[in-house]
Amino acid sequence: MYGQGGYGGGYGQGYPQQGGYGGYPQQGYGGYPQQGYGGYPQQGYGGYGYGQPTRTQYNYSNPYSANAAYCVPMGVSPVVAQKMMTASNAFRYFDRDHTGTLNQNEWAQCMSYLGINIPQSEMNRLYYMIDSDRSGTINEREFCEWFSSCY
Repeated sequence: MYGQGGYGGGYGQGYPQQGGYGGYPQQGYGGYPQQGYGGYPQQGYGGYGYGQPTRTQYNYSNPYSANAAYCVPMGVSPVVAQKMMTASNAFRYFDRDHTGTLNQNEWAQCMSYLGINIPQSEMNRLYYMIDSDRSGTINEREFCEWFSSCY
């Protein structure tokens, strides 16, 4: 589950108190916080329905395998399970190199296919927020968990 608040009733924590847009601390409208890890902000501004994630911890019965069918976490509702399966099907279609991850280009195509229209200026920010393990790519579980919590 993602945090509450943000602009326009979206998810996130609203605009941070300090920080500047584009990495200029102490200036701007508070778009990016002062600190980050390798370009990954510590908190978001919630502009288009996402911000600092407060992630639900899911319990999976099996380790992840890109070659096996997607395994829905234990204890999720049928509605969440269906959302995760929808996301998994789209993810696997756009993971054309079968690595079990989506790079930014594959991810953008997948988002468009699912009817999720994010302004180009926000794409990088959302991509790095979904990439919770900071690997530089989005794995299937990250994508399915994010999708099921937002759509």
